[in-house]
Amino acid sequence: MSSINKVLYGDTDYLNTLKDKVNKVVNKNLKQISKEKDGDYMFSSTKLVEAPMPPVKAYIGCSWFSDKQTAHMKAGIEAIKANPSVSWEYSHYPLAHQYKGMDVNNNPEIMQDKEWQLATINSDFEGIKSSELGIMLYVPSEPDDGQAWEMGNLHASGKQCVVVIPDDDKEPLNLMVACGTTCIIKLSELATFDFRHVVADVYDGEVY
Repeated sequence: MSSINKVLYGDTDYLNTLKDKVNKVVNKNLKQISKEKDGDYMFSSTKLVEAPMPPVKAYIGCSWFSDKQTAHMKAGIEAIKANPSVSWEYSHYPLAHQYKGMDVNNNPEIMQDKEWQLATINSDFEGIKSSELGIMLYVPSEPDDGQAWEMGNLHASGKQCVVVIPDDDKEPLNLMVACGTTCIIKLSELATFDFRHVVADVYDGEVY
Protein backbone atom coordinates (compact mmCIF):
# COMPACT_ATOMS: atom_id res chain seq x y z
CA MET A 1 0.00 0.00 0.00
CA SER A 2 1.36 3.45 -0.92
CA SER A 3 2.09 6.13 1.70
CA ILE A 4 -0.89 8.19 0.56
CA ASN A 5 -3.23 5.23 0.88
CA LYS A 6 -1.86 4.41 4.34
CA VAL A 7 -2.82 7.94 5.41
CA LEU A 8 -6.21 7.85 3.67
CA TYR A 9 -7.15 4.47 5.13
CA GLY A 10 -5.87 5.31 8.60
CA ASP A 11 -3.00 2.85 8.95
CA THR A 12 -2.38 3.39 12.70
CA ASP A 13 1.19 2.08 12.75
CA TYR A 14 2.20 4.20 9.78
CA LEU A 15 0.53 7.33 11.18
CA ASN A 16 2.28 6.93 14.55
CA THR A 17 5.63 6.50 12.82
CA LEU A 18 4.99 9.58 10.70
CA LYS A 19 3.98 11.57 13.78
CA ASP A 20 7.23 10.64 15.55
CA LYS A 21 9.27 11.76 12.54
CA VAL A 22 7.46 15.11 12.36
CA ASN A 23 7.92 15.73 16.08
CA LYS A 24 11.65 15.07 15.84
CA VAL A 25 12.02 17.60 13.00
CA VAL A 26 9.91 20.23 14.80
CA ASN A 27 11.76 19.86 18.11
CA LYS A 28 15.11 20.07 16.35
CA ASN A 29 14.08 23.28 14.58
CA LEU A 30 12.65 24.82 17.76
CA LYS A 31 15.90 24.21 19.61
CA GLN A 32 17.80 25.89 16.77
CA ILE A 33 15.42 28.86 16.71
CA SER A 34 15.80 29.26 20.48
CA LYS A 35 19.32 30.53 19.88
CA GLU A 36 18.11 33.40 17.70
CA LYS A 37 15.96 36.46 18.35
CA ASP A 38 12.63 36.63 16.55
CA GLY A 39 11.01 40.03 17.01
CA ASP A 40 9.83 40.47 20.57
CA TYR A 41 10.02 36.76 21.39
CA MET A 42 12.33 33.77 21.18
CA PHE A 43 11.49 30.09 20.98
CA SER A 44 12.74 27.98 23.89
CA SER A 45 12.10 24.26 23.43
CA THR A 46 8.37 24.19 22.66
CA LYS A 47 7.25 27.49 24.23
CA LEU A 48 7.67 31.22 23.62
CA VAL A 49 9.60 33.35 26.08
CA GLU A 50 9.99 37.13 26.11
CA ALA A 51 13.09 38.44 24.32
CA PRO A 52 15.04 41.64 25.09
CA MET A 53 13.27 44.74 23.76
CA PRO A 54 14.93 46.50 20.81
CA PRO A 55 16.15 50.10 21.16
CA VAL A 56 13.54 52.81 20.65
CA LYS A 57 13.22 55.23 17.76
CA ALA A 58 13.21 58.73 19.26
CA TYR A 59 12.57 62.28 18.14
CA ILE A 60 15.56 64.25 19.41
CA GLY A 61 14.82 67.94 19.91
CA CYS A 62 17.49 70.53 20.65
CA SER A 63 18.48 74.19 20.43
CA TRP A 64 21.69 75.64 19.03
CA PHE A 65 21.14 79.40 19.19
CA SER A 66 23.77 80.10 21.86
CA ASP A 67 27.04 78.63 23.09
CA LYS A 68 25.30 77.14 26.14
CA GLN A 69 22.57 75.50 24.04
CA THR A 70 25.11 74.18 21.55
CA ALA A 71 27.30 72.70 24.29
CA HIS A 72 24.27 70.99 25.86
CA MET A 73 23.18 69.68 22.47
CA LYS A 74 26.60 68.20 21.65
CA ALA A 75 26.99 66.57 25.06
CA GLY A 76 23.45 65.21 24.83
CA ILE A 77 24.01 63.71 21.39
CA GLU A 78 27.12 61.90 22.57
CA ALA A 79 25.22 60.51 25.57
CA ILE A 80 22.35 59.33 23.36
CA LYS A 81 24.75 57.60 20.99
CA ALA A 82 26.24 55.78 23.99
CA ASN A 83 22.81 54.71 25.27
CA PRO A 84 21.94 51.16 24.10
CA SER A 85 18.21 51.71 24.65
CA VAL A 86 18.04 54.31 21.85
CA SER A 87 18.58 53.63 18.15
CA TRP A 88 20.58 56.60 16.91
CA GLU A 89 20.47 55.27 13.34
CA TYR A 90 16.66 55.27 13.17
CA SER A 91 15.90 58.19 15.47
CA HIS A 92 14.95 61.57 14.02
CA TYR A 93 17.48 64.32 14.74
CA PRO A 94 16.25 67.41 12.83
CA LEU A 95 19.70 68.85 12.08
CA ALA A 96 20.57 65.60 10.27
CA HIS A 97 17.58 66.03 7.93
CA GLN A 98 17.77 69.65 6.78
CA TYR A 99 15.85 70.49 3.63
CA LYS A 100 17.93 69.97 0.46
CA GLY A 101 20.97 69.56 2.70
CA MET A 102 21.03 73.30 3.46
CA ASP A 103 22.85 73.70 6.77
CA VAL A 104 21.20 76.44 8.83
CA ASN A 105 24.31 76.74 11.02
CA ASN A 106 26.50 77.72 8.10
CA ASN A 107 23.77 79.58 6.21
CA PRO A 108 21.48 81.22 8.79
CA GLU A 109 19.87 83.35 6.09
CA ILE A 110 17.94 80.34 4.75
CA MET A 111 15.68 80.55 7.80
CA GLN A 112 13.97 83.46 6.01
CA ASP A 113 13.22 81.32 2.95
CA LYS A 114 9.50 80.39 2.90
CA GLU A 115 10.01 77.07 1.11
CA TRP A 116 12.71 76.06 3.59
CA GLN A 117 10.50 77.08 6.53
CA LEU A 118 7.54 74.95 5.41
CA ALA A 119 9.71 71.97 4.45
CA THR A 120 11.50 72.11 7.81
CA ILE A 121 8.36 72.20 9.96
CA ASN A 122 6.81 69.38 7.91
CA SER A 123 9.95 67.27 8.27
CA ASP A 124 9.95 67.80 12.03
CA PHE A 125 6.26 66.98 12.27
CA GLU A 126 6.71 63.75 10.30
CA GLY A 127 9.71 62.92 12.48
CA ILE A 128 7.54 63.22 15.57
CA LYS A 129 4.81 61.06 14.04
CA SER A 130 7.22 58.30 13.08
CA SER A 131 9.02 58.19 16.44
CA GLU A 132 8.09 56.25 19.56
CA LEU A 133 8.88 59.05 22.03
CA GLY A 134 10.69 62.37 22.34
CA ILE A 135 14.02 63.29 23.92
CA MET A 136 14.37 67.05 24.45
CA LEU A 137 17.82 68.50 25.11
CA TYR A 138 16.55 71.60 26.89
CA VAL A 139 18.23 74.52 28.69
CA PRO A 140 15.88 76.08 31.30
CA SER A 141 17.86 79.33 31.53
CA GLU A 142 17.55 79.78 27.75
CA PRO A 143 14.06 78.47 26.84
CA ASP A 144 13.25 77.80 23.19
CA ASP A 145 9.74 78.31 21.75
CA GLY A 146 10.40 75.71 19.05
CA GLN A 147 11.19 73.01 21.57
CA ALA A 148 8.12 73.95 23.60
CA TRP A 149 6.03 73.42 20.43
CA GLU A 150 7.68 70.02 19.87
CA MET A 151 6.94 68.97 23.46
CA GLY A 152 3.31 69.99 23.09
CA ASN A 153 3.06 68.15 19.79
CA LEU A 154 4.46 64.97 21.32
CA HIS A 155 1.93 65.22 24.17
CA ALA A 156 -0.95 65.82 21.74
CA SER A 157 0.20 62.79 19.73
CA GLY A 158 -0.02 60.61 22.83
CA LYS A 159 3.74 60.09 22.97
CA GLN A 160 6.06 60.25 25.94
CA CYS A 161 8.57 63.08 26.24
CA VAL A 162 11.73 62.99 28.34
CA VAL A 163 13.30 66.41 28.95
CA VAL A 164 17.06 66.47 29.54
CA ILE A 165 18.46 69.52 31.34
CA PRO A 166 22.06 70.47 32.27
CA ASP A 167 23.15 69.33 35.72
CA ASP A 168 24.29 72.83 36.66
CA ASP A 169 21.29 74.81 35.34
CA LYS A 170 19.27 75.86 38.39
CA GLU A 171 16.77 78.12 36.63
CA PRO A 172 13.08 77.32 37.18
CA LEU A 173 11.16 75.51 34.44
CA ASN A 174 8.00 76.75 32.83
CA LEU A 175 4.99 74.94 34.33
CA MET A 176 3.95 73.48 30.96
CA VAL A 177 7.41 72.02 30.37
CA ALA A 178 7.83 70.76 33.93
CA CYS A 179 4.38 69.16 34.27
CA GLY A 180 3.29 68.66 30.67
CA THR A 181 6.05 66.17 29.84
CA THR A 182 6.65 62.62 31.05
CA CYS A 183 9.74 63.26 33.17
CA ILE A 184 12.76 65.53 33.60
CA ILE A 185 16.26 64.05 33.89
CA LYS A 186 19.77 65.46 34.21
CA LEU A 187 22.34 65.27 31.42
CA SER A 188 24.50 63.00 33.60
CA GLU A 189 21.67 60.42 33.62
CA LEU A 190 21.13 60.39 29.86
CA ALA A 191 23.68 57.76 28.77
CA THR A 192 22.25 55.12 31.13
CA PHE A 193 18.55 56.05 31.19
CA ASP A 194 16.34 53.20 29.90
CA PHE A 195 14.09 54.69 27.21
CA ARG A 196 12.44 51.32 26.60
CA HIS A 197 10.53 51.70 29.86
CA VAL A 198 9.82 55.34 30.69
CA VAL A 199 7.76 55.99 33.83
CA ALA A 200 6.03 59.30 34.51
CA ASP A 201 7.53 61.32 37.35
CA VAL A 202 6.81 64.60 39.15
CA TYR A 203 9.36 67.38 38.71
CA ASP A 204 10.65 68.49 42.12
CA GLY A 205 12.43 71.64 40.94
CA GLU A 206 11.17 75.20 40.91
CA VAL A 207 8.59 76.22 38.28
CA TYR A 208 7.05 79.48 37.09
